[in-house]
Amino acid sequence: MENRNNFVLRKLRYALNLRDRDVVKIFALDNYSTDEATVKQFMEAEDSPLFRKLSDSVLESFLNGLITYRRGKKEDTNYAQERKPKRVLMPEKKTN
Repeated sequence: MENRNNFVLRKLRYALNLRDRDVVKIFALDNYSTDEATVKQFMEAEDSPLFRKLSDSVLESFLNGLITYRRGKKEDTNYAQERKPKRVLMPEKKTN
């Protein structure tokens, strides 16, 4: 069976109409350094001698970069934490 991570990358690339240089830029958004030749190896069929297996962590870098590429960079990373309500389930009893 074909490597699933390579399959996911290939399908996303074609579905979003991305070029190899766009994929390189997306990887760079998550601080993963690659080049167009490596991206082409990820896109090759599994039985090709040029095929390069895509690891889980590299796919994760691509997906994180894709989020940034499509949505834009988050300016405030603490936003979700600040909006979280503080809950007190049971107040502490004071003992004298």
